[in-house]
Amino acid sequence: MKILTVDITEKQKFEILNEFDNLTSGYICVTSVHGLIEAYENKNINEAFENSFVNVPDGMPIVYYAKWIKKIKLQRITGPEFIYDFLEMLNYTSSSIVTIGSDINTIEKFRKILKQNYKNIKFIDSDYSMVNLESSKTLNSIKEFCAKNNANYYLVFLSTPKQDLLMNYLNNNLNLKMVGFGAAVDYFVGNTKTAPNIIKKLSLEWLFRLLQEPQRLFRRYLNIVPKFFYYLITSSLSKKRQ
Repeated sequence: MKILTVDITEKQKFEILNEFDNLTSGYICVTSVHGLIEAYENKNINEAFENSFVNVPDGMPIVYYAKWIKKIKLQRITGPEFIYDFLEMLNYTSSSIVTIGSDINTIEKFRKILKQNYKNIKFIDSDYSMVNLESSKTLNSIKEFCAKNNANYYLVFLSTPKQDLLMNYLNNNLNLKMVGFGAAVDYFVGNTKTAPNIIKKLSLEWLFRLLQEPQRLFRRYLNIVPKFFYYLITSSLSKKRQ
């Protein structure tokens, strides 16, 4: 199902994991409305989504759009929930991983949790240096790091659209299997609080996050939501004229 310029998968998450496990290379983008807007405004970001194995819907506006406009029942696949399913699969298959992004304290917490609860996963190495996509030196450094540290999967903990652009770059240069989990690692290790179930059922996770980080998120939400609906309307009118 296409929303604006991005194809959002309609597959169930365990179907995605099964198919992804059988690939030799590729990447998964976990995206929200923010990612859709970035892709609509920037052809390089849109290309990153186009080249992915799947783009999974992490955001209720995407689910509601599918239901109300496209008449499609779409399963929301949030990064903080998907990472648990993904690690369960890796633990079952005794897979190895490399991580890119986040910070040293978060990654150390992540490693400890894996050691305690996912003992069959082999943690090879991590690169939590600053990622500057405008720097060819930085990109070459990450590429060399990935080539040197051979793993079954590479988990990317960067923001959207940075992680999507990086995965596309690496996908064009190396045969890797990657998932862009973004801030899901912060939920996983307890840096960020998970919304109570009642809040999730009411689709008010955005408000729960806003109350936790009002200064960082207020302007983003104020910009993203109106822009998303504006682009939907203008895109729809443009298609009708054609």
